[in-house]
Amino acid sequence: MMQTHHCEIDFYIDGELGPDDASAVETELTFSHAARTRFDELWRQKDMLIRALEALDTPSPANRQTARLQANLARAIAPRISTSESSPLASLPPDLH
Repeated sequence: MMQTHHCEIDFYIDGELGPDDASAVETELTFSHAARTRFDELWRQKDMLIRALEALDTPSPANRQTARLQANLARAIAPRISTSESSPLASLPPDLH
């Protein structure tokens, strides 16, 4: 029986192996305690990363407040920018405003 390399286990978890290579990894996971331990470690790491990334995407009250402040600021300065002849934007072509 071949010894599965750690990268192959990582590729297996990500679904990046072809059928023959995936089958070989599955066989190794069945019979090798070390391979199964590595698989479990990688699986937990990837799961933690996925949950952390999902938490970053979850809007928090602070993020919503920042978005409201940005929108309010944009509304407040928009009339000043559009009516000001001395604005640096006034000299730019309209498609670059």
